[in-house]
Amino acid sequence: MENKNTYNKFIGNKLKKIRDEKRLTIEEFSTLLDETKETYYNYENGARGLPIYKLEKYVKKLNLPAKTILELLNITSNNLIHLDEKFLKADVYSFAGAGNFIDLTEYQPIDSIIIPAMFYSDSIVLVKISGHSMEPLIYDGAIIGIDKNDRQFISGEIYAVWLPYEGAVIKRLYVMKDNIILRSENKNFPDISIPFKDIESDGFIIGRLKWVIQKF
Repeated sequence: MENKNTYNKFIGNKLKKIRDEKRLTIEEFSTLLDETKETYYNYENGARGLPIYKLEKYVKKLNLPAKTILELLNITSNNLIHLDEKFLKADVYSFAGAGNFIDLTEYQPIDSIIIPAMFYSDSIVLVKISGHSMEPLIYDGAIIGIDKNDRQFISGEIYAVWLPYEGAVIKRLYVMKDNIILRSENKNFPDISIPFKDIESDGFIIGRLKWVIQKF
């Protein structure tokens, strides 16, 4: 994990490079960006963090390619980086396939996204959904937050669970007398019934669904 100072200095160096390329003074550059000289100077020297909404505004003001925003945000291959007080950049993982249980984060991340800081904790893993079994509630391609510390059986809640013959899946869980029912939101997918005696206590529930980010 990289801290805010690293991010601030990185963005500051990028801004200085752009200013130097345009051969503008700090005063001229800050005027172009509709900032006071003091505010801009603090961004350039890393004394203050540049919020994401200002980064977007700067890119437009300077007529830079839209991909510049992504390039500026893609500054680490680590799991998480603070961008400002309200947002975080976090890695996204895919669900593992069939076989023995493996913690999701032991695989290489497949992507990263910007999320509200309130969505994150040390126990949250971001996973990209592949498939249609939870539609129309959760669509193919959605990003979900799974809390690995929340593994208590609560009937009717949605969990990531591990099935040896399928791997990690998202299902609504119902606790019955002698078994667990795993139910898809999509009615075209049949229920899965698992006797309690066949459930591995340590590897069955991966975590509970906390939030969903998706396009409708």
